[in-house]
Amino acid sequence: MAATTSTSVVQSRALLRVSILLLSFVSVVSVRLPPHATIDIASTDRIQVHPLPAAQNPAGVVPQQIHLALTGDATQMAVTWVTKTATPAPAVSFEVASATDQQRQQVQSAATVVAAKTHTYTGGGWEGFIHTAVMTGLAPGRKQYTYKVGDTSTGTWTDSIVFKTAVPGSTNTDDTISHTSSTSNENKHEQEQEKEKDGGATVTFATWGDMGTNRGAPGNDHFVTSLADGNIPELDDLDFVLLQGDIAYDKGKQDVWDTFYQEVQPFASRLPLMTCPGNEDHALNFTGYLNRVFMPGQAPDAPHAPWWYSFNYGLVHVVSMATEQSHDGGVGYWNGTAQWKWLEADLKGVDRKAQPWVVVIGHRPLYCSSNDYYDCEMWGPKARKALEPLFCHYGVDLYLSGHVHSYERTFPVCGAQSKSHSYSNPTAPVHVMNGAGGAGLTSKWSTQPAWSAKRIIHYGVGYVQANATALDFRFLLTGQNGTVAVGDPVVIGDHFTIVKNHQAGHSNRIMEL
Repeated sequence: MAATTSTSVVQSRALLRVSILLLSFVSVVSVRLPPHATIDIASTDRIQVHPLPAAQNPAGVVPQQIHLALTGDATQMAVTWVTKTATPAPAVSFEVASATDQQRQQVQSAATVVAAKTHTYTGGGWEGFIHTAVMTGLAPGRKQYTYKVGDTSTGTWTDSIVFKTAVPGSTNTDDTISHTSSTSNENKHEQEQEKEKDGGATVTFATWGDMGTNRGAPGNDHFVTSLADGNIPELDDLDFVLLQGDIAYDKGKQDVWDTFYQEVQPFASRLPLMTCPGNEDHALNFTGYLNRVFMPGQAPDAPHAPWWYSFNYGLVHVVSMATEQSHDGGVGYWNGTAQWKWLEADLKGVDRKAQPWVVVIGHRPLYCSSNDYYDCEMWGPKARKALEPLFCHYGVDLYLSGHVHSYERTFPVCGAQSKSHSYSNPTAPVHVMNGAGGAGLTSKWSTQPAWSAKRIIHYGVGYVQANATALDFRFLLTGQNGTVAVGDPVVIGDHFTIVKNHQAGHSNRIMEL
């Protein structure tokens, strides 16, 4: 189906709620905790600080910067947090979320406690301790659990936080999504009904790149501005978030990572935040990124994470790759490198009956047409020689990137040749560059190439819904200062739907260059 390229204003309350949610992701309140406090992330998603006597809570052991990540196993969820001083027995306590204590006892008699693994690093003069624990034995399929992190020795815990479990790799390819670009209230209601009808098979996620932090300096980051207290709605619509690089913009100052994870905690403590490295994460040979980020496969048998990894979530196979190269040359993406070999094996092994959609995220775009000669005229064409033989050969559907601080969507394209202006049963990947996540905007475009379908210089986030036959993408705009007020209409800057008849015999091998 061809894309709708005009800007649409939508009054749908449901979509408005999602948009404010997405914007709250990148517009949250930075919370500076007193030395003796616990954190309350209630169902209203507000953060409240509850001071405790110093004797019960020694300075520095307060959990902060709490964030979730998928592990690749739908019965698990990883949680990471930071304390500024060592804590004797860091752990996570979790249990099934129930309306009453009686119901909770019927489902699970006691909370499960899992000890965390702790590490630290001193790069850039950082001081603190990073704790990661993996909650296991969860019932998959968007079941609600509550968890709290703290210390079993001191008895210091955060208040309970609610999250949903992951959806396992699916074999359901019978559901459908409305193949229309209409943005009416009626159509949105129909999509919501379809999601309920398909038993939850529709996968929904948000995506953006190049975020940064607010750091209390108005105008320093136009997008990551604080919303008024109470403007963060419930987080029921999304399954996870993809952030494609240039995360905190630490510039070698490791405390910037503290600020970043504290600012995103209101959503990242409830939704998995999945990332890939960007060039602005490179300081001290990616020290901050490698020490702060826990991603799938980050186990002894897969030490390459968080450089590159993949996971299945329902009907979608997500691949995260590194377009950056480590200072020691150990990470690259050229033919024959460890990552390239892994990427080929990963794409080749996707079961397209179970995961009809393959989405790849990487920081740098393979296609762009901004007034940026190096990225768009040198790096992109050079990287395409290495990666497009895999993307096109194994049928990647969507490549999401950032790096250039604007938004651009391609037609289905391989070898710099647009294969069609239609998104119905395309024979090549679609590329979406969205580096409009907060760290400034580009100012100019070059001449628009034939493969370029839509270009926007404006802050915004991507909102994606995918089921067996359609992947629907909307680029939701914000105000130029990165905020949106409750009650404001949602502005859709771009909207397209990729439609594929997988039941007709979709093949991993789409085309050759």
